[in-house]
Amino acid sequence: MRSGVRRKEFDLRPFLEPGERILDVDIGRTVAAVYALALAISSKGFEAAVRVSMEGVETDQPGPGLVTAITEHLSRSITGLKADLFRKAVQESILDAAGVGYDLHKLNIKVGLESYLRKRSADQFLALFLSRYVSNAVWLRIQDPLREKTGSRSLRKFSVSLERFCALIVGSVVEEWRTEGKLKQLAAKKSLGNALIETIETRLKFDVANHMK
Repeated sequence: MRSGVRRKEFDLRPFLEPGERILDVDIGRTVAAVYALALAISSKGFEAAVRVSMEGVETDQPGPGLVTAITEHLSRSITGLKADLFRKAVQESILDAAGVGYDLHKLNIKVGLESYLRKRSADQFLALFLSRYVSNAVWLRIQDPLREKTGSRSLRKFSVSLERFCALIVGSVVEEWRTEGKLKQLAAKKSLGNALIETIETRLKFDVANHMK
């Protein structure tokens, strides 16, 4: 198992049906929009990027409202459960990047997110966001049967292992796309977002199926 998570403590196979679709491939265009925004902030700064690409989003509102406004704008083309999972992942990744552990109401989202993107990269933010999205999507499908099988005491431990597992899978795919030059095209060619999600889905299923080998 590539993740380094202990095999006996982490096995997704009992909780996922063979051939089951885990991720929503058709959110690919919205994933590409997240990456495009991250690229714009890293090059133009937060204010200029939001002003140009997110019409109607007021940047002078408090942290919680600003995060919600950005998330709602990015997810405006999707609905239902897929939108809920997408928004949750966007919110979590923005807060993590802007300054995890800080008081949300005092946190300067604009400064924190811009600093993160300039010190690290839009690629790292994309990996952070996708890791959150994938782990949330998997967790939604397994938490109830996992609770029945292992009890509530094991849920937190398993969820931490799941986050680590998903982060390593997503990180490897994003790095491959970066070295192959595909990420350079993602912001402009948003249909590539579907292929990115499909690639992550394939890698996830492969690792789940083969983790005991």
